[in-house]
Amino acid sequence: MLQLLQKHGYAEPFAIQRQALPAIMAGRDVIGIAKTGSGKTLAFLLPMYRHILHQPPLQEGEGPIGLVMAPARELAQQIYVEAKKFAKGLGMRATAVYGGSSVSEQIGNLKRGSDIVICTPGRMIDILSMSAGKMVSLRRVTYVVLDEADRMFDMGFEPQITKILLNIRADRQTLLFSATFPRAVETLARRVLRKPVEITVGGRSTASGDITQYVEVRDEGDKFMRLLQLLGLWYEKGNVLVFVSTQQTCDQVFQNLMKAGYPALSLHGACVGGSCGSRGVACGWQLGLTILPRSSPSRSLCLLPGGKDQVDRDYTIDDFKRKVRTLMVATSVAGRGLDVKDLVLVINYHCPNHLEDYVHRVGRTGRAGRKGTAYTFISPEVPVPSVVVVYCWGEGEGDSDGSSGAVVSCRVRVQEEEYAVDLVKALEAAKQVVPPELVALAEGFKHKVRACGFAGRRAGLTTHGG
Repeated sequence: MLQLLQKHGYAEPFAIQRQALPAIMAGRDVIGIAKTGSGKTLAFLLPMYRHILHQPPLQEGEGPIGLVMAPARELAQQIYVEAKKFAKGLGMRATAVYGGSSVSEQIGNLKRGSDIVICTPGRMIDILSMSAGKMVSLRRVTYVVLDEADRMFDMGFEPQITKILLNIRADRQTLLFSATFPRAVETLARRVLRKPVEITVGGRSTASGDITQYVEVRDEGDKFMRLLQLLGLWYEKGNVLVFVSTQQTCDQVFQNLMKAGYPALSLHGACVGGSCGSRGVACGWQLGLTILPRSSPSRSLCLLPGGKDQVDRDYTIDDFKRKVRTLMVATSVAGRGLDVKDLVLVINYHCPNHLEDYVHRVGRTGRAGRKGTAYTFISPEVPVPSVVVVYCWGEGEGDSDGSSGAVVSCRVRVQEEEYAVDLVKALEAAKQVVPPELVALAEGFKHKVRACGFAGRRAGLTTHGG
């Protein structure tokens, strides 16, 4: 094991690894809370190999022994790549099971036997449901990892996770790792872990101290010009990732960057124009738009179809990692599991809609001890495409937590200013400078909530589509 660590350039353990490894290797259930890019993946993989080596060999039709669940296929693939580095040298087989790829091929890999399976909950449930669970057996699973459990809750995977765990023996060792630890995840942890050891590195819901964070209150019409200014300063320094709110905006920002002469990748664009090569991507010179000299056929912009399959997505991310193009525009789906060595700048063109999403987005930079920078734009006048019900509790009956209080509500059209409250918390928690205009925006939103006419002692927000 030490030889493999040296071979792959791991000189010394990170903080989460130093604290988690002894507890995990002692057989304890563990809750690991640490910033993104802190080495959580290796913290649960290394003890997994040791655990598997101490189990009886798998017989035909058995396996896996180790099961890792992740919220998104990008993260599952990232863990799979990391797992393979060591598994082959230790005589183990690892298999990845996630949506967007051939289910028959994945079933074939499972039938051949795997010591380790890395999966998304949805695809694993699909496979377990086929032929009454005869495609894969979880009888030998004794080591379970829930990675980025907060995001799995955000995506509604709790029922699938529960169903999978019900198919696994009760005396398993269970680990839960995440960058944040909201109350919903804490409730799950109490239910599925046995007397867990909780290890926290860097605080809960806190971005890495290696990331310099800036939040700018800007009019929507000024954002793109500011984006170009930042690219003028950062484009030549390394990879830059721009987050937007919707697929449509992803297309718009991508095409505007192309007009400005910046080669880029779009992880969620819509297909425009013809195709390029064997990957089915549309390239800049085929879109009929003016391209400045910086953009040439050798460094053209690529726009992947909105309905692209996993192969296309993998190609896009691989091109970004290999610096075929060093600028990518994406929605939040790219924020999970994307690990790019020289990603120097993250720009939130649109504000994330909750604190955990912000932490994970900016956490794509400043990873593994490196320094990073993140800019977030927030526009007070931008409407959010949803309607929010504001619940306020005063004196009376019916409070959701069992205490006294009357539930009353009002419907308001929410704007990006709602998110200023969480941004202030994020900057303060990371000991970053909080701009006064952001504080004013947050206080203004709080005043609007109070102006609903309810003087309750607390208020909550529930989003409804509309």
